[in-house]
Amino acid sequence: MDAFLAAALLLLVPGLAAAQGNVAMPRIAAQVDESTVTVLRGNLHPLARPQYDQGKVDPSFKLERITMMFQPTAAQQADLDGLLAAQQNPTSSTFHQWLTPEQYADRFGIAQSDLNKVTAWLTVTGI
Repeated sequence: MDAFLAAALLLLVPGLAAAQGNVAMPRIAAQVDESTVTVLRGNLHPLARPQYDQGKVDPSFKLERITMMFQPTAAQQADLDGLLAAQQNPTSSTFHQWLTPEQYADRFGIAQSDLNKVTAWLTVTGI
């Protein structure tokens, strides 16, 4: 995998550890298996319409960037909702105590092991 893709992946994935000093719980239980594919609905860019389709892309075509987004767990979302409410509450001990990008990533991101599995899969597929 080229350095640009690795850097982009690190910037786009919202975290490497997690909530309040604890290590994020891994969510990917096994290596990515290309034989079991699930099509995700609702992830198509609005301009990707049939009238713009120009056919298959040459296999040698190199993608310049990929955006991958990982949904937070229910616990992470609840923690984030609570944090945002507390940051706006003048009586809260965390009122206006903003997180740095690194703190946000550590608290609300994915586990390093999950990031490693996704990176390994991208490397193997040549993306």
